Amino acid sequence: MPVPNIIKHKKKKRRVKKVIPVPEDIESQEDDSDEEEIDGFSGIIEYFEESIDIWSFLSATIYFLLSFALPFLNKTLLVSFNFHGIIFLLLIQCLVTISVLDITSNFSKIFTRKISPVDCFCCWKLSLYSCGNVYFSLHSLRGLNIAVIDMIKRLGPLVNLFLSGAVLQRKVTLDYSSIAIAMTTFGCFIGIMGTTLGKATLGLYGLVFIAVLLQSLYQTEAERLGTVKGFSSWDMLYINSVNSLPVLMFLAILSWPEFSKIFHSDLWRDHTFVFLFLLVVFCGFFLNAALFACLKFNTAITTSVVGTLKGILAAFVSLFGYDKPKVAHQFLVGLSMNLVGALSYVHSKLLAQRAK
Repeated sequence: MPVPNIIKHKKKKRRVKKVIPVPEDIESQEDDSDEEEIDGFSGIIEYFEESIDIWSFLSATIYFLLSFALPFLNKTLLVSFNFHGIIFLLLIQCLVTISVLDITSNFSKIFTRKISPVDCFCCWKLSLYSCGNVYFSLHSLRGLNIAVIDMIKRLGPLVNLFLSGAVLQRKVTLDYSSIAIAMTTFGCFIGIMGTTLGKATLGLYGLVFIAVLLQSLYQTEAERLGTVKGFSSWDMLYINSVNSLPVLMFLAILSWPEFSKIFHSDLWRDHTFVFLFLLVVFCGFFLNAALFACLKFNTAITTSVVGTLKGILAAFVSLFGYDKPKVAHQFLVGLSMNLVGALSYVHSKLLAQRAK
């Protein structure tokens, strides 16, 4: 008889794992870290919402796009078509702004108050600075390149920084944002050294410097009125247009012989010119609306830095794709410093918003 195989089963020792109790605070920290860890596009959206105020970002973006496009449209209108009616253009823009806001106010409540003569008197400095800034800027466009004009205008953030302390009574300290503005300003002076400065252009350079000062005063005054008087962006846009009309009419009367020639110009028979003229008028309206909204939701310094970023992009387009001015290597060095300074300022604002 065969002997059956005997299988010996070895008893396996069971290993008992000791469960170590985890403190409740550590468990809660792990849960929090799991909730904060969001991958992909949703994580980017969440970071964006925490770091940036949506209305501030939208107003600044619209202002950036319109302020980038409008100088090229103005340059084409004034130079390519040889149009000399700057005061006429500004008058039409004011009339369009007043008409559009009056019509819109009948369908929706866009004004925070009933505009009175007292309100118009409170904004007389705002309108004076605005008219001067636009008038000198358009005049300089006839003889200077857009890249050169924007290089000089990037001095604006520094002027706005001083005005925030002098007019708005804010404490100006040496921090990340002010160092970024200083770098932008230093880049402007280096960039100006790389441009062609002669007797023919010296007066135009002076006009741009005056326009920079008036623009900074204009932006600071708009921020002050929004804070102190409680004006909304639409209120200031409407009042500014109403106040600008008498000033522009007075200038039109002073230059009536030249002004009257516009009505008999052969340019009105050109459909391309008419289309471009209307496009400039309505783009000017939306740009002013975006500017006041940006000043309402941001500060005058931030609005000026947005203009700096716009100017950098416009300079690259002008240098390599529009009228291609002749500039030295100092101009490109200054342009690079402008870009670094402006992006550093944006980064400082993101950090400040994140810390709130």
